[in-house]
Amino acid sequence: MLLSILVLTGCDSDTPAVAGPTVPEPLAPPEMPASPASPEAPETPPEAEIAAYADAPFHQPVQDQARIDGLTFWGWSADSTVFAFETYYPGSGALSCDDTATLHVVSAETDQYLTPPITTRYPSIETDDCAGPSPQEALSMLRGDILKTFDISARHYIPPVVNTEASMDWLVEPASGPLFRLQTTLTGTGSPGDYEADAGFKLEMFEVGHAGMPKLIESGARMRAGIFDYLPAMVFCAPDDSHVAILIQTSRLDFEGHSYGFMSNGTARIPDMVVDEEEP
Repeated sequence: MLLSILVLTGCDSDTPAVAGPTVPEPLAPPEMPASPASPEAPETPPEAEIAAYADAPFHQPVQDQARIDGLTFWGWSADSTVFAFETYYPGSGALSCDDTATLHVVSAETDQYLTPPITTRYPSIETDDCAGPSPQEALSMLRGDILKTFDISARHYIPPVVNTEASMDWLVEPASGPLFRLQTTLTGTGSPGDYEADAGFKLEMFEVGHAGMPKLIESGARMRAGIFDYLPAMVFCAPDDSHVAILIQTSRLDFEGHSYGFMSNGTARIPDMVVDEEEP
């Protein structure tokens, strides 16, 4: 089920994502000039998608067979407190043109959006010709100004640490900085075959070698409609190791069966590690 790396936050790729405890209302999709576009996504990324993400430090195209949404990480702000990522939902399968692309800008300090998620889609999902620019193309027309506003750049980027074992109790080993452990516990209701799933998750962070209690990142009280499972998929550490972006893979049921999206949690690291040692 876990994604494969081709190159984290709370954000779903089907509907506008949720990062942290509060979610502002999403902005209305912008009007875009019409241009021809192919109604069917090929197995390999189309030229339009390659062009749309040419400057991204991390881009994982949609995995059609595994039914995993596309994921792009755009980097961190210069002060390592804000990150941006993008999700691409290829559609439910019930309609030809209901795919969407969404840009998320999140404060890792507060685990909340700094701007409502920006979602783009085809002008009409009721036809089969998918007229107009693709959602990725449309979002690429808006993305640059948004990233510039928050000083987010591909220069501020470290490759992710990936949860290759699909573990709910995951020891994260960053390339630099101290180790930490992420423990995930499912809450709420839902099962793999339930369209009315309403599940949440509790996420705790343990700084390895630190004497304090674990840091509670997600309490488990918030339920997300249509989601029945969560799994920490990868972690993007800030360049100065002060914060982390945790990308959570979500499981849902749609027209063609199970599919997988992404959301995020962001948090600060403990600045000075203190090892619990007995007094001499």
